Amino acid sequence: MPRLDQAELYSKAVEKHGNTPQGVFWKSQSSQYKRFKVISKILENIEFDSIVDAGSGFGDLYLYLKERIDFDHKLYMGIDNNPNMVEISAMQTKQPIFCKDVLYDMDMPTADFYIASGSMNFLNRTETYFFISKMLLFSNKGIIFNILEKNEYEKTDKSDIYNKFTMDEILYLLKPFNLKIKVIRGYLRNDLTIFAQKQ
Repeated sequence: MPRLDQAELYSKAVEKHGNTPQGVFWKSQSSQYKRFKVISKILENIEFDSIVDAGSGFGDLYLYLKERIDFDHKLYMGIDNNPNMVEISAMQTKQPIFCKDVLYDMDMPTADFYIASGSMNFLNRTETYFFISKMLLFSNKGIIFNILEKNEYEKTDKSDIYNKFTMDEILYLLKPFNLKIKVIRGYLRNDLTIFAQKQ
């Protein structure tokens, strides 16, 4: 069972905060952009023709990236399971945005890389593994995602809401997939980004 009803959770956030970073549970635009900057730096140094933004929200990642990366000959696609966000994102980005649920839909678009920024913050352990597996299944070259980092001295995840992993837990989860993995830390407290390439 899901830890939370994410559709209801995000609908309430959008109703309260509107089309803002807080409407998709970012603390601020500054923290949102710090995560986006890490993703942008990765994309600037690799070859790709297409990406899927898994959990695209209002399309903020695309709007950030298009100011830094030439998308003239690249394809961006977004996926979100909230119809209102899909509609807003499609209007803002003018890109293909699909109303799908990564956990449950099997007709997902294929792309060189799947990216998930903040998309797994409310999943449980099983859902996180499945979400990552699905991204890998439909990506040609690999995945990029950020996740909340649990302090290694915490015996358990003390949060009833947020999904947290230690770095070792994430690496253990990814081990069966035989990936080339880069871990990026230090840009925000209690947050890490994983760049996992297929070999």
